[in-house]
Amino acid sequence: AAAWGTLRDWEWMDIAMACDVPVDQKATLNQMITADAAFLGAQGLLDYSLLVGIHRLPPQATPDEREATLHELSNVGGFISLDRQRVYFF
Repeated sequence: AAAWGTLRDWEWMDIAMACDVPVDQKATLNQMITADAAFLGAQGLLDYSLLVGIHRLPPQATPDEREATLHELSNVGGFISLDRQRVYFF
């Protein structure tokens, strides 16, 4: 399994990383980013950086452990990937 550290935007694109979240969560993310960009624009700021944290669930976790972890991380703002192997934080 690959172990990724901190990636810059071009490195993220080079390895074809994507945030594979359900459509409803994509809409939520779009609303968040739009609101952030509007706020920064109103402040006269031109730059926008998006930091993405990725929590990868351990492959050895039992199904119950996996679901408990997904539930816990979702409750604190995480976005669960479609394959339920990762949780994204923005």
